[in-house]
Amino acid sequence: MTLGPFQFDSPWWLALAPALWLVAWWMSRRAIAGLSPGLRRVALGIRLALIAALVMALARPHWRTRVDDLAVVAVLDMSDSMPPGSAARAATYLRGGAERADANDRLGLVLTAGRPLVSALPGAQVRAVEPSYEYDTGSTDLAAAVRLATAVLPEDAASRIVLITDGNETEGGLLSAVEAARAAGATVDVLPVRYDIRREVIVDQIIAPANARQGQTVNLRFVMTSTAPTRGLLTLFAGDAPVDLDPGSPGVSVAVSLREGVNIESVPVTLPAQGAQRFRAVFEPFDPADDAIAENNAAESVTFVSGEGRVLVLADAPDEHGALVDALERGGMGVVLEQTPASFGSLVDLAAYDAIVLAGTGAYGFSLKQQEELRAYVHDIGGGLFVLGGPGALGAGGWIGSPLADALPLKLDPPQEQRTLKGALAIVLDASGSMSIPVGSVSQQTIANEAAAAAVKTLTRSDEVLVLAFDSVTRTIVPLGPNVDPDGISRAIRGIGPGGGTNMFPALARAAIELEKSDAASKHIVVLSDGQTMGNPEDGRRAALRIRQLGGTLTGIAVGPGADVRLLEDLSKAGGGRFFALTTERLAQTLPAVFVRDVQTALRTLIWEGEQANPTITAISEALRGIPGLPPYRGYVVTTEREGLSLVTAKTHQGDPLLAQWQHGLGRVVVFTSDGTSRWTPSWGAWDGYRSFVEQHVRWAMRPTGSANLNVVTQQQGDSTRVIVEALDASGEPLNFARFQGRIVAPDGVSAEVDLRMTSPGRYEGRAPTPGEGVFTLNLRYDTTGSPVDAAPGSREQLADRGSVQAAIVKPAAAERRTLTSNDALLERAAMLGGGRVLSGNPETDNLFSREGMPRAFSARSIWLPLTLLALVVFLTDVAVRRVRIDLETIRALAAKLSRKEAKASEQPVGALRTAREKAKERIATKEAAAAAATKFEARPAPVAKRANTTDDDDLIPLDTNPGAREQVLAQSTKARADDAEQGGMSRLMQAKKRAQQARQNPDHRSLGPDDTN
Repeated sequence: MTLGPFQFDSPWWLALAPALWLVAWWMSRRAIAGLSPGLRRVALGIRLALIAALVMALARPHWRTRVDDLAVVAVLDMSDSMPPGSAARAATYLRGGAERADANDRLGLVLTAGRPLVSALPGAQVRAVEPSYEYDTGSTDLAAAVRLATAVLPEDAASRIVLITDGNETEGGLLSAVEAARAAGATVDVLPVRYDIRREVIVDQIIAPANARQGQTVNLRFVMTSTAPTRGLLTLFAGDAPVDLDPGSPGVSVAVSLREGVNIESVPVTLPAQGAQRFRAVFEPFDPADDAIAENNAAESVTFVSGEGRVLVLADAPDEHGALVDALERGGMGVVLEQTPASFGSLVDLAAYDAIVLAGTGAYGFSLKQQEELRAYVHDIGGGLFVLGGPGALGAGGWIGSPLADALPLKLDPPQEQRTLKGALAIVLDASGSMSIPVGSVSQQTIANEAAAAAVKTLTRSDEVLVLAFDSVTRTIVPLGPNVDPDGISRAIRGIGPGGGTNMFPALARAAIELEKSDAASKHIVVLSDGQTMGNPEDGRRAALRIRQLGGTLTGIAVGPGADVRLLEDLSKAGGGRFFALTTERLAQTLPAVFVRDVQTALRTLIWEGEQANPTITAISEALRGIPGLPPYRGYVVTTEREGLSLVTAKTHQGDPLLAQWQHGLGRVVVFTSDGTSRWTPSWGAWDGYRSFVEQHVRWAMRPTGSANLNVVTQQQGDSTRVIVEALDASGEPLNFARFQGRIVAPDGVSAEVDLRMTSPGRYEGRAPTPGEGVFTLNLRYDTTGSPVDAAPGSREQLADRGSVQAAIVKPAAAERRTLTSNDALLERAAMLGGGRVLSGNPETDNLFSREGMPRAFSARSIWLPLTLLALVVFLTDVAVRRVRIDLETIRALAAKLSRKEAKASEQPVGALRTAREKAKERIATKEAAAAAATKFEARPAPVAKRANTTDDDDLIPLDTNPGAREQVLAQSTKARADDAEQGGMSRLMQAKKRAQQARQNPDHRSLGPDDTN
């Protein structure tokens, strides 16, 4: 709201002023009734002024002044649909437009594609822009970019937004954002980037069934759009292998003829194997001129092929788990055995299996992304997980603190009273200049730091850690102490940087001295260096022997192309540890795994090994049905129970968990803390119940297949996908009243719930969020129930069946490349709604900084603080007027009296001189009269003639007096009169002072008058 030069951000406060004035007037009738009429009017006026100042301050006032500055913010589309070189041409255009700007005009730049980014804030110093966009360019959100440009426009200048784009948006609503910008006072101009591709072929999609059975023949349909009649080759890939679409021809591709418009080609394909079957179709025209954009000539699809049951077994030592694999295969499951490091590429690859078995594997065989995908496989996809222990598994295998740890029914970091040992680890890192050698995009030092930090995170919180770094001197990065803050220790390690010089042996000696102070049962030193060091090797050997005498070990890891392998190997032998020589190639992948494995093997703080002991079954579960007891064991990994829904079904002789299970998200997990091999369970392979034990636990965890016939259809609709499930039971009748629970996992691992509701007999529909591009994995689990008439709700007879179904939703990566023309109509509409122009692209004629048609701009300066201070002054005045009683008549009288006194004070010196002169004249006259009486009969002297322009003193001087003597006589006479006047005034002052002193000393004493002598 504006009132003249004032602008109010909260004008509704002003509406309170009349009401508050009325209340103040009403209350003042009694509150100030005791004041005089004039003072009452003054007090009421001050109170009304106070209310006015407070109300104006609360209304957030600003003082508005007219300004002529102009701010232009350009919005540049950087998406894939923009023609090549458009960003460079736009930068040249803006640079030319800035040349016509005034000194105070401002230029800014916002870049956009999938998300907007401020490249340059509006400023007078910005006259050239360099577009650089690092985010996803596979989508376009022009609305968000316009909103961001509106937000960065300054308030003290006229505003213009210049939209440079082809108008093809995949997200948001541009027109609504333009209207909002116009309402905010900005003018929106558009510079269309026009194009019209006349000859183009687009492979829109592959229509394939979401689910099929092994050996089934399905029809794949290829949907292609062509702008003109075109001929070319169509190639289909199943995974990475091409599928022969034309067995009668020498190649694997098939020649197709496309007419103008939408074309559909159908090809039968037999599904030979279980799992996720990826299909990719590619079209290549015979004439390259028939196709302008190659990125939109391919499409993908995924079909999940099911069988009896498919299990992936991942093991560090596959040869040790032959009995496990044999038990699964004899149970009718298809088994795929792989050695870690794991080789699966994505979550879609894992979704092809109904269950995964981690057979004694450690975390070092999996990347962080793969660990997160294993967790998502259980929680979001509904897959089963069976985890076997071992010397390098569970907490002893580095899984503490990993993403998968939260999916397990046991805690991997047990309290100290449960552990068999406490370990102490000393990490000695080379931080010399040689560690700055680059390995890819990082240095050897960075890789070494990350490996050490990964090892620390695998330790328990009661284990002790010491971190030393050395160059020419030894630095203590982390003093020896419990691992209570693994993240803080990791940050300290990552802060180690290479220095100068190398002296390794003092660092080893200090590590041995520090570990000697520890009461840990297991002590270990890991030294990582290139071995190029000064000093005497015997000093290092003595340090290694010292740690060995303490019952500990020392491991040497040699890195770098010129590493002194022999020195580090000798130190490792002396310290009773292991030695590793790592090449620079793949150092970033191998060093963390070696580091973690060595630490876990050396410390062994979470492993119990001993004589055979018998376990105890502590709970009855479906997976242990028909198994009366379990054989003895010789070792296990120490864990602790997890609160919640976790069920520990068997315990060790020491009361630690041996077997546990639970439901995690959509999936199930089973953990067996012993190893299932000849090392810890030598008698289990020959046990008659071993096959039942393995098969029942894996099948309990396995994703259920069910007996229903489900058909999943997906329809993409913007950033979401419509999911339709048609369900039939075993007899072919519609499957009604099933309860579906679903989740969808995006390519980046983010998951979301999917809710399906029954819309007709056997038909269920829902919507899944699918923003972005890539392969989205959908998993649905269902429970079927009978009619409420047939069985009581919740009874066992009511539960008829349960199962799951999967589907993959593929959003093509080249969605931006599927637009063939610019959206000129949308841009013209945006310019009209924004009150702007459709620019030509010529910076001289467009004149971006033209004021023509621009609304007036004002600069608003807040005056809240001055008004608040004014209100404070008025308030104090109001208090003074009301609380201090003021008599105006008395004030006027006092003022008049003071003015009279001042006047009398100014006249007093003149009056005193006049009085003194009169008294002097009287004395002279008296003296003359007395002289005349004495000489009455004497001869009179000659008369003295009085001259003109003379004083009375002149009359007393004879005429014949010498002129010089005459002047002397006159001067003496004048001085005498002045002395007499001064003596008279001083005399009176002294007498008054004396009387005042006497009055103070004796109030009853009579004051002396001027004539009193006694």
